[in-house]
Amino acid sequence: MDLEEAVQLERQLHPYGTRQDLYKLIVQACLGNGHLMTSPEDSFQALQKEKRIAGKDSLQEIGNGFIRVPLSYMKEEDLLLWNELFMESAKKRSTRRVFDQALKTYGFTDQGIV
Repeated sequence: MDLEEAVQLERQLHPYGTRQDLYKLIVQACLGNGHLMTSPEDSFQALQKEKRIAGKDSLQEIGNGFIRVPLSYMKEEDLLLWNELFMESAKKRSTRRVFDQALKTYGFTDQGIV
């Protein structure tokens, strides 16, 4: 799935989504989750905390080989494995040029992480 298809899917799944939601999808699809990483331990603690408040969403392709996996899919005892997968996926990134072009295509300027 390319970014355009991911954007169309996002709009279908979340018709009341905001521009900030779309921006977040572009950041995630182009830069992956690496911008969030400080250490495996911090990542794991954040994953545990977020799991406690997670809603019931569906899996969602977001382009460039990335998939949003809702925490509601994860069993507490499997969080360490999910964290390892999260850390590994942080190594896959597009170039800054691809990100900048995607922002331009959808009328955004770089707002940093939201």
